[in-house]
Amino acid sequence: MKRFLKPGEQFLDIGSHMGYVAIPLALHVGEKGQGYAFEPQKYNFEMLAKNIKENEISQLQAFNFG
Repeated sequence: MKRFLKPGEQFLDIGSHMGYVAIPLALHVGEKGQGYAFEPQKYNFEMLAKNIKENEISQLQAFNFG
């Protein structure tokens, strides 16, 4: 995915689980980019939110619905 996504761009991750794809992509797009991660399952969403917080990734927003 990094081949198609440049720093500063936006992306969606639908069904993002715990952030296996969304977190590396958020780091790739950098502070000027933005990511939106959607995860409908409560446990996975909680782990996603925890991973975003622990990694201090401000350019990734998580949503608990699909």
